[in-house]
Amino acid sequence: MTDINIIEDYDKKEQIRTLLSEYISEIISSDDSIKKVLRFQNFEEEFNNLEKKYYPPNGKIFIAYYKNELAGCVAITKLDMDKCELKRLYVRPKYRSKKLGYKLIFHAIEEAKKLHYKSIYLDSIKGVMDKGIRLYESMGFEYTYNYNGSSIKKIIHMKLNL
Repeated sequence: MTDINIIEDYDKKEQIRTLLSEYISEIISSDDSIKKVLRFQNFEEEFNNLEKKYYPPNGKIFIAYYKNELAGCVAITKLDMDKCELKRLYVRPKYRSKKLGYKLIFHAIEEAKKLHYKSIYLDSIKGVMDKGIRLYESMGFEYTYNYNGSSIKKIIHMKLNL
C-alpha cells in the first residue's frame, strides 16, 4: 500500500479552494507582479466557479493525500477536442520531498490520455516556478508557442504530445 492517494472528488470543493488559496498566496509572496498574471487568467472567477473549468465535461481536478493528509492538487481543462491544459499544480511545502508533484502530473497526463486528448499544454512563470518548470522538462514537456495569448513576459508555454 502506498502513502499517496490521488482522487477525483467534486464534493471536496472547500479542500480544493484551500489548496488553491495556498498556491496563490505562495506565488504572490514570491513576486507581487504575479497579480497581473492572475487577473489575466481570471483567477477570482475560476476560484469562485470551479465547476465551469475543472468539472466534467470541461475538465477534472485531482486532490492528493499523503497518509490521509491533504497534500496537493492538479487540474486539467479542455482547450479543444484534441488539446487540454494542465493547471494549478500545487504541493504543500511539507510534502514536496515525497515526489507528489511528479505523481500529480503523471496522473493528470494519464487522465488526459483516457479522455483522448492528443496534447497537453501548460503555462508557468519563469523565475517564480523554476522547480516546476524543471519537473515539466524532465517529464518530456517542451517549450511551445503562446497558446493562450498572454502578454506577460515572465510566462513560458510548454506542451507534451500524448
